[in-house]
Amino acid sequence: NHNGFSRKKHQQHHRRHTKTSAIRHAEHDPASKMGLYDPSMDTDACGVGIIGELNKEPTHQCVKDGLTMLARMQHRGGCGCEVNTGDGAGMIVAMPHEFMASVAQKDLNVTLPPPNEYAVGMIFLPTDPGERARCRADFENVAKSLNIDVLGWRSVPTDNSIIGD
Repeated sequence: NHNGFSRKKHQQHHRRHTKTSAIRHAEHDPASKMGLYDPSMDTDACGVGIIGELNKEPTHQCVKDGLTMLARMQHRGGCGCEVNTGDGAGMIVAMPHEFMASVAQKDLNVTLPPPNEYAVGMIFLPTDPGERARCRADFENVAKSLNIDVLGWRSVPTDNSIIGD
């Protein structure tokens, strides 16, 4: 049972509800307000597309579809306004555990926990060494108060030589 429905009745209810939602969406005038959608806010985002695998299995096809979608968003990084830099448009993909474990071991001498038992954060810190140390300490104190262990800090390699060419 699922909420009092048998599996078959639940599937029939879901199919009926999905068709109704699709019809309502198709009949909706995009220039009018509906639910959380407000056409006056259309300029609030630069464009977002979502592609995913419902079975949660990572596939190369999903990445290829994401790249195709990104390239079709002319007002984002796919437009190639500069030959060698973009505007930050990109994709969020599953945590590449093997890569992260390799980097953590090589750069930090840290062995990561198994997949899905850790997180990675991108934190932009001040360039002043004193301020940077204070920010790291503050972050680690907050993490500790939440029973989260900070395993290490790493500067991400960058190449700024081409910026602004």
